[in-house]
Amino acid sequence: MNIIGIAGQVHDASAALVADGRIVGAAAEERFTRRKHVSLLDLGGIPARSIEFCLNRGALRADDVTDVAYFMQPIPDFIYRLRLDVSRANRSLPYAFKRFRLELRYLNGHLRTVRALKRHFPSANVHFVDHHTAHANSAYWCSQYQTAAALTLDQKGEQSATRLTHFASDGLQRVVLDIPFPHSIGFLYASLTKYLGFTPNSDEFKVMGLASYGKPNYRHFVEAMAPVTPDGSYRLNEEFISPGWESHHLGPAAIRTLGKPRSRTDPVEQRHADIAASLQQVVEDRAVRLARLLHERTGERRLVMAGGVALNCAMNSAVAALGLFDEIFVQPAAGDEGTSLGAALFVASNSRPPARDFDHSYWGPEYADEDVKAALEACRLPHLKVTADDRAERVARLLSDGMVVALFDGRMEWGPRALGNRSILADPRAIEMKDRLNRKIKFRETFRPFAPAVLEEDCADYFDLPIEGPAPYMLFLATVKREVRSRIPAVVHVDGTARVQTASRRTNRLLWEILTAFKALTGIPVLVNTSFNLAGEPIVCSPSDAIRTFTRSEIDALSIGGFLVARNERLLRRL
Repeated sequence: MNIIGIAGQVHDASAALVADGRIVGAAAEERFTRRKHVSLLDLGGIPARSIEFCLNRGALRADDVTDVAYFMQPIPDFIYRLRLDVSRANRSLPYAFKRFRLELRYLNGHLRTVRALKRHFPSANVHFVDHHTAHANSAYWCSQYQTAAALTLDQKGEQSATRLTHFASDGLQRVVLDIPFPHSIGFLYASLTKYLGFTPNSDEFKVMGLASYGKPNYRHFVEAMAPVTPDGSYRLNEEFISPGWESHHLGPAAIRTLGKPRSRTDPVEQRHADIAASLQQVVEDRAVRLARLLHERTGERRLVMAGGVALNCAMNSAVAALGLFDEIFVQPAAGDEGTSLGAALFVASNSRPPARDFDHSYWGPEYADEDVKAALEACRLPHLKVTADDRAERVARLLSDGMVVALFDGRMEWGPRALGNRSILADPRAIEMKDRLNRKIKFRETFRPFAPAVLEEDCADYFDLPIEGPAPYMLFLATVKREVRSRIPAVVHVDGTARVQTASRRTNRLLWEILTAFKALTGIPVLVNTSFNLAGEPIVCSPSDAIRTFTRSEIDALSIGGFLVARNERLLRRL
C-alpha cells in the first residue's frame, strides 16, 4: 500500500507518505509556498508541493498511490456545525443565513479538495478519517509503545474538541471520553491569544512565553470560563464567547472583567502578562485532570499526546509531573499538519500494524551539495568548501567567538520546531545574546525565550527534565539547575525554565558533533537553538530560502551542506 495523507483545511496544510507501513516523507505546504500556516482553502485545492515532495521521495508516480487518507470527515463536520449554529441562532434569520453560507463554504472547500485528489490520484481509494482519530494515531504509531493511553486536545474536529483514547496492544482503539466543541481548551487558548493582540492558530506559543512574566491574578475568572464538571473533565462557559466562534472574539461579559482587548500595535502591559499566566495555569490544570481521568479509566502507564494544544510545553510538563505515567510521547508535529501522517498511519494499520520507525523528526526534503553550490554561485556570497571532518570544529569555533551561525543540513524537520537541520545556533554564555537574536536576527518580541540544545549525555548536569530519558523534540520544559544558570543565561527563561532539546549522535550527528566541539572549546555542552526563519515566515526549506534569510538578517555565518558562507571576505578568512 502506498498511502498519501492530506491535512489542513483551515490552516497548516501538509502531506505525508506511508509506503508498505513505513514512513517515507512528511512536510508542511508552508515550507514550499513560503506562506505561513497556508491552508487548503488558501490553496484552492491540494497541497501540491508537499505531495510532489512525498512522491519524489518514494520514487512513485501518482498512479502508484493506492490510498489517500483525508484528515477529516466533511459531511459529519458540516452537519454538526449546522446543528451548533441553529442552537445558537436565537431565531435570528440573518444570522442563521450568514452561518449557513459560511458552513457551505467550508464544505465546498473540503469537496473541492476531494475532487482534486481524485483527479490527481485516479487509482486511489479515498478514506475519510475522523480528525481526532488522525491525531491519536499520529502519536500512537510514532511512539514505541505497544499499549498506551492517548490524550488529544485541539480546537475542534468534526465534533470533538478533546478526546481520551485507549490503544490496546493490537492497535485496537477505544474512546474513553469525548468532549464536544465548543467545549474546547484549544478554542479558549486561541480566543485569549486573539484578545492579547496575537494571531489565533499561530501565536499561542507567544502567550505561553508571556505567561512567565505574569501573576495569575485573573485565574478565578478564567476558571469560570472553563469550569470543571463532576466527571473530572470541563466545559466552556459560552456566556464569555462571541457567537461567531471563528472570529475568536470574547463576549461582552469577558471584556467587562478583563478590560479592552490589546491591538497588535499596543504595548504589552503587566495586565496582559497576568491574563496569560492565568490562562496558562487553567489550561495546565484542565490537562492534568484529563490525564488523571485517563489513567484511572485505562490503568495505562504510557501516555501519547497530540493536537495543537499538545505543543504547549508547560502543559506537557505539568502532565508529566503528575507521576502517573512512566513514559510520555508527544508527537512533534502535534498540530493539524500532523494529521496527514496520522490519517495515513491509521489507514495502513487497518491492513497490518505500521513499522515503529519514527525515532527522529527529519522527514522533509534534503538537498545535494550541487544544489547548494548552484544557489551560492547565483548570489555570489563569499563561501568555501569544507570537509565533513572539520565542519563541526569550524562552526564551534565561530560560536565560541560569539558569532551567530545558521545551520542547514540534511532532511528538514517535521513539525514546528527546528531541531538542528534548519536552525540558528548561538553561544548561550552571554545574556546579551538573547536580545541580539530577538532584535537583530529574529525581529520578534523581546519577551520570547530561546531554547537550548544540549548533549544528551550531559543533560542531567544542566537541566531537570520532568520525564525520564531524552527529550529530542523541544516539547517539555526543564528547570535549569541553579548552579549552572549563570553559565548559560541566554537560554534561561525568566521563570528559570528552558524548552530543552537533547541531541544524540544517532539521530543528528552534525549537531551532536558541533555541541561536542563547542564543549571542548568552552566546557559548555549547550547551545542556543532557534528556528532558521525571520518573524512571520516559515522555517527555511531550500538552499535559496536559507541564503535569502541569511542575507536579510544579521546572522554572521551559514553552514549549508558542505559549504561555509560568510557575510563578507574579511569574515571568510576567519572561517
